[in-house]
Amino acid sequence: MDVQDVEELGWSVIKRNHVMETARGEGYFALYAGTVLLDGQEVTIPVPALVWDS
Repeated sequence: MDVQDVEELGWSVIKRNHVMETARGEGYFALYAGTVLLDGQEVTIPVPALVWDS
């Protein structure tokens, strides 16, 4: 997701500068605690948001 989108949702950052491989090479992501509904039950999942890529 885009950083502006997850911040607009009010999700909290759980980790910054998390390095992950992308199709373009390494990217730096912030991991957010995203809240979603699954079968009517609220669940928190990690959601990566790209900060910048190399």
